[in-house]
Amino acid sequence: MIQVKIGDWTFAVSSVALDMPRFIIEEVANDLLPRWASVWSREEETMALVKFGIPSVLVRLDCVVTDEGLGVYEIEERPAGLGIACIVNSEFKARFHSWIKSYDWNLAVVISHRRANHDDGVWTFEFGVPLFNGKSCPPEIPESYALLVRAEPEEEEYWFFSPQALFPIRLKGWKGYGLRLALWEPIPEDPNLLPWDEGFALKPLQGSKMRDVFLWHPSKGPGVATRTKVENMIKSGKVAYVQKWIHPESYHEFIPGYFLIRRIYFGFLPSSHEWVYLGGIWNARPNLRIHGAKDAVFGPVV
Repeated sequence: MIQVKIGDWTFAVSSVALDMPRFIIEEVANDLLPRWASVWSREEETMALVKFGIPSVLVRLDCVVTDEGLGVYEIEERPAGLGIACIVNSEFKARFHSWIKSYDWNLAVVISHRRANHDDGVWTFEFGVPLFNGKSCPPEIPESYALLVRAEPEEEEYWFFSPQALFPIRLKGWKGYGLRLALWEPIPEDPNLLPWDEGFALKPLQGSKMRDVFLWHPSKGPGVATRTKVENMIKSGKVAYVQKWIHPESYHEFIPGYFLIRRIYFGFLPSSHEWVYLGGIWNARPNLRIHGAKDAVFGPVV
């Protein structure tokens, strides 16, 4: 493994590649993503929604592959990690660049002035995509640009970019789609009815980056909340949905004690109105809360 640094963030990269089964790629592209697009909220009229009838032109599945098939944690409608994926996975980088060039657009990226760290500079610089990351709030952007806006939903000053946006801004992290796709369900009024013996994840109505996501599993492994914490979060109203436990994949053959998930990207092709698989990365940690922490390891998914 090697150490890679982006800004103030240093992480480990492995050369061990994981294959994505072809039948799962086809299942996602031909069934799951069209259904996801059909159930997404129509409240925010972005360029993607108005022009293509979809909430986003680029998505990321956070998932695992098991003997039973595909286990989906989230469908990220404004996916992060593109710069990391370009560094870790050369096949993804080539496919991502080719996908960008398939559009007749002037693509640009807008980063909120409040956002300290991001990896979008990695790919925008190399692909010649303008990145607006000024200290003024927000930057003045020509209307000719189609935008990827990295701002939190509560940053209302960025909402006026929605007509130019290829991804949701105000509805970033909206979880209603999972209810409509039966990926999760409302938390029961009686917490005793939760599947305490099997494990579960609690999710908010809207959010990202694992904010207000709480895990429970009877094994009480690293990253799992206490039962008291879970019950208090339910009482607080910060969580709204419960997803049945989906166990991460094993990384034990490489580093004992690590848990692994896959983060795979799909791009929308306007010419054919189809979703194309771009590849992605796997993300492992010695913790069941798997994200890009300092102890994380990344590798390619092809």
